[in-house]
Amino acid sequence: MLWHTNEFVAFDLATGRPAPGRADAGDGGKLFPIHMDGDDVIALRTPPVNGRGKVVRIEGATMKQTLLLELPNDDKVFNRAITIYDYGIYDLLYDKNRLYFGDRLMDKNTDEIEGPHYLYSVLGTT
Repeated sequence: MLWHTNEFVAFDLATGRPAPGRADAGDGGKLFPIHMDGDDVIALRTPPVNGRGKVVRIEGATMKQTLLLELPNDDKVFNRAITIYDYGIYDLLYDKNRLYFGDRLMDKNTDEIEGPHYLYSVLGTT
């Protein structure tokens, strides 16, 4: 089975050349940028099949990934949100150890997506 994945690369803005290192999403996973934190990127790393999603900090200088939040692999709401995130329906926000999924368009036709459609979901730790 073919799994689609991606990676982050950096470029030196002064020279236009690629900077050393890459941030890999791993086999079968994808990286989605959430926001910048200084020179670092906060990103959602989606899980491969039967894996766990993660929110990671990717250091701009080294492309090293640091785990910020590990997400459940048995949470039906999270799995559904991740699955339909590719449709462009949700915006993401990470703040204070919580990951927020917010519906981008409340009136968007989601008939092609089976099951309930959530306006927002929050996952996190205390």
